[in-house]
Order: sequence, then C-alpha cells, then structure tokens
Amino acid sequence: MIKFLGTPQLPGFSNMFPLIQGKTVLRHILSFSKYDSILEIRDDHNFQSLSQIISLYAQFANRGVRYETAYYYGTDFSHSAFPPFPYMIVTSQYALSLSGDYQNGLLYKDSETVNYLNQIFDALYEKTTPLLVPIQDLTSQLALNQKIMSCKSDSEILFQLVPCLVPFIQKIDIRKYLLDDMAQKEYFISAVTTYIQNLIHRHEQIHPLHFCSLNGIRRFLEKGVFDEFSTDFYRPLDKLDRKKVVQQFLKYAYIYDLRLLREDLGELSNGLKVYLSDSLGYIQFMGSDGNVIVLTLENPNFLSSFKDYFESMDEDLYYPKEEALILIQKLLNQY
Repeated sequence: MIKFLGTPQLPGFSNMFPLIQGKTVLRHILSFSKYDSILEIRDDHNFQSLSQIISLYAQFANRGVRYETAYYYGTDFSHSAFPPFPYMIVTSQYALSLSGDYQNGLLYKDSETVNYLNQIFDALYEKTTPLLVPIQDLTSQLALNQKIMSCKSDSEILFQLVPCLVPFIQKIDIRKYLLDDMAQKEYFISAVTTYIQNLIHRHEQIHPLHFCSLNGIRRFLEKGVFDEFSTDFYRPLDKLDRKKVVQQFLKYAYIYDLRLLREDLGELSNGLKVYLSDSLGYIQFMGSDGNVIVLTLENPNFLSSFKDYFESMDEDLYYPKEEALILIQKLLNQY
C-alpha cells in the first residue's frame, strides 16, 4: 500500500511511480477547486487534473496496479498537518513530506512518525469522495448501462472517435458472433436488445451531442469490433454486417446533434469514450490487455466542467452535419 496526497498538475507527474507493479495499491488523495463563475470553469484546473489521473490510471491498469483515487475541495480541510510541506507519500515503513513544488521534503523512517502520518492520511481519506470507480466486467458494465437509462436528463454528450454503433445492430444476427463458451449468453442477448430499444428511444427524445471522426468509422468498417465491449466474448463482424451497422447509423443520424471531427483529437486504438448527462457521466477506454475499463463520474462539478468543454468546442473542429452525412456515405460506398 502506497498512500499519496498530492496534485497531478506538475510536469512529469505520470512518471513519478514507474516501478510500481502488480499486487500494489496506490491510494491517492487530490484536491479540486469549486467554481463561482463559468469563466473559471473554462480554465479548468479540475479538468486538467482529471486528464492526468486518467492517463496514470491507464498505465497502472496495464501493469495490474490497483489505483484508488479520492478528492476533496481545497477549502474543505487542510492539505496536511504540516503547512510548509502540504503533500506526502506514506508506506508502512517510510513517509515523505513534500513542498508544494515537490522540490523539497522531509523523509521519515521512525516507526512512530510513520504510523502517525498513516493515521493522518487515513483520517483525511475518510473525509474524501471516491473520484473514479472502475468497472471491469461485462455484468457491471450492463448494470451501468441500465443505470444510465433510468436517470433523468435533458441533455447528453457522447465523445467517441469510433461512434456509438451498438444501438444499430438491429439488422444483424448478433448470436452468430458470440463465442460458443460465452457465459450468460442468453441474458446478454436479452439485455443488449432491451438496452438498444431504450437507448434509441431515449436519444430520439434528447438528441445527444455526438462527437466522432471519419477515421473512427473507417476503423469500424475495417476491424468490425465495438470498442464498448471487450473482444473476449465475440468475433469481429463480417464486412456485410459492418456496412449494415453504419447504414443504420446514417438512418438514425437525425436523432443526434452530430459533430464529425475534422481531426481525430486522440488515439483510435484505445477506444476512448466520454459520456455525460445532467446527473451521471463516465469515461471508458481499452487497456493494452484488451479489457474495457469504465470510470464513473457522478460529481456535478465535474459534469458541468466536462459539458462546458464539449459544448463550447470551436465549430472549425468539426464538419457541418449535412457535409458530415455526405462524407460518411462516401466512405461507406468505398466498402
């Protein structure tokens, strides 16, 4: 167990723990800011911190390290019992108090002092709120989808370079793609069918803001996989069914405020997806081991920050909807 009280805003933060391997728990407390105006949100310390945390989480997930994050607002309680050294790293044998710029510190190895600092950290941790809650199995992922369907929201945002295509598999037989030894196959088929029906109905009512990219659609047409799910229980779709899915996506394009990005704005291969509603959000990505990791966000401050970021995105970054639909159809015709 390594306990860390500190900010991810400093350069090189993601490389602070390069030697940590599996069977290690890193428990991290960080502070966030409360905002009094929309102008403060646009220069968002919280958003930048969260981006760093997600990057670090992905690194640890690939190494099998359990990374637990929790937050508090800067004014809720003191950073540390030692104001000149507001940050610290504590293990069972050692403790390190750090200055605000990480350039100075005090190293402790006296057992009584180390125990005392462990107690301080644990007391602070009790007052914090979990930041990112990982969901790493199919059952939990389906449960999250059901939770989304039950929450009330007047708006939704999807950022997914490979667009959200699962709702458009109605015209294909998904059973033939599921592996023979897949656990709870019938439950999955039933759950996904219900999910699709509910999701399309919901999107027809809300008209989500949906960001994706032409290269993302091209990747689906070439690979035939859905980044929403791990590939350990299904086979890639054949070319004919890939085209059917994209054709259905075009058919239902009217239900979205579609924003086809001119540039990818990220890696296609990591399956990054950001979902935001008025009361719930999540960030999803693919680890190097092929497993999907879903991180839930339920804090209103975060949701507001994220939504403002996407809603205020420069119009020059994406095509007008009419042009976007023409480009997608031209791409589809190539296959």
